Amino acid sequence: MEGIRWTDREQRNLLHLLMRHWNDENVRILEALMYILDIKSKDAYGQGIEHHGAIHGAFNKPLTWFLKERGQLELHIKDFSGKTPLEYAEEEVNRERHPDLFNSHRWEKSLHNLREICSNDKNSDT
Repeated sequence: MEGIRWTDREQRNLLHLLMRHWNDENVRILEALMYILDIKSKDAYGQGIEHHGAIHGAFNKPLTWFLKERGQLELHIKDFSGKTPLEYAEEEVNRERHPDLFNSHRWEKSLHNLREICSNDKNSDT
């Protein structure tokens, strides 16, 4: 079990690294790991999985709704630099990338999915 609880020099664990990928299977992996690892853990920069997912454009629909339904999606929490996951997602959408790199539209889709969650939260408050 020690290997699964691994962290790197920046205090990132497997959950943080998982959030670098745009893949529908992320939900299955995350679900298995969240019972072993602390899903709320922060890295050395105060970033949780939400920050990492926003930076790397990981928020596909299944992952976004999985985290939302379990109350594990905190989009307004700030890291040590004072940025929220939504702010990172907006920055990443505007970053210039080669069109053939990764799935070039994943950042737009990720931001869209995060905004959709936020708008649903606001609608449910009224």
